[in-house]
Amino acid sequence: MSAAIVLTLPHVQEMNGERQTLESGAPRSELAKGLDIATAAYTAELGYLAPVSTHIQSAEMHNQAVNSLALISAPATHLYLLCQAIDLRAMQADFDAGLQRIVREELATHFSAYADAEGLLLPRVLPAMRAALDTTGTMDASDRMTAVAAAAAPVLLDALAGSSCPLDAIAGFRSSAASRATTLLQTLRTEYLEGKRGRAPGAHLLKRTRPVYEFVRNKLGVRMHGAENAGLFPNGLGMDAPSIGENVSKIYEAIRDGEVQSVVVGLFA
Repeated sequence: MSAAIVLTLPHVQEMNGERQTLESGAPRSELAKGLDIATAAYTAELGYLAPVSTHIQSAEMHNQAVNSLALISAPATHLYLLCQAIDLRAMQADFDAGLQRIVREELATHFSAYADAEGLLLPRVLPAMRAALDTTGTMDASDRMTAVAAAAAPVLLDALAGSSCPLDAIAGFRSSAASRATTLLQTLRTEYLEGKRGRAPGAHLLKRTRPVYEFVRNKLGVRMHGAENAGLFPNGLGMDAPSIGENVSKIYEAIRDGEVQSVVVGLFA
């Protein structure tokens, strides 16, 4: 089950809009690919006594098969990716709230003279744009927001049919909404990566499992990954922030040394 979760988390088509490979910045950075492949290797160890055909694991979003031995650090890899996914979901929730505000304001600016922007247009346009967000997780911020804003065009054309609204109003909405949404996403990304939203920004999304997440983020100091990537590694890989391997090792050592035991036991108290 641990492997199934880890191999699914980085897969944008299976996670309803989650960032591809759990990368907080550009999807091409491919944060989770190494851990995805490693976990497939860890899981393969479980079947080492069986015929080889039964313990080959699909990895890297089903692009390759892996058969290796490294089960020992699978729980650490699992926890690392789950914490990253939680932070990204928190950022996604903040972005969604901001996007709703942007769409409401831009609809009022461009279409209030031709239709009921709040009552007629917003309930139609916002779901279309949210649906586009779920299918554009592989794109960089600017291209993604352009595609998201474009998803509103057919909805607006249908809703405004028969009105005197000029077509350039729709083009203006698309341009302005895409620009503001891009700025919002980039601002949120910077705030999360720089710790301006706290060391554990996704804690409010959790219930019983919150102590484990906070243990990783607060006590172990394993922060959301992506700050170096966002800055294009100005001082070199691993110079301004711990590498993925270093952070996974911190979690592994905490499990090995028994530090996590009391946290896990507390979940069942």
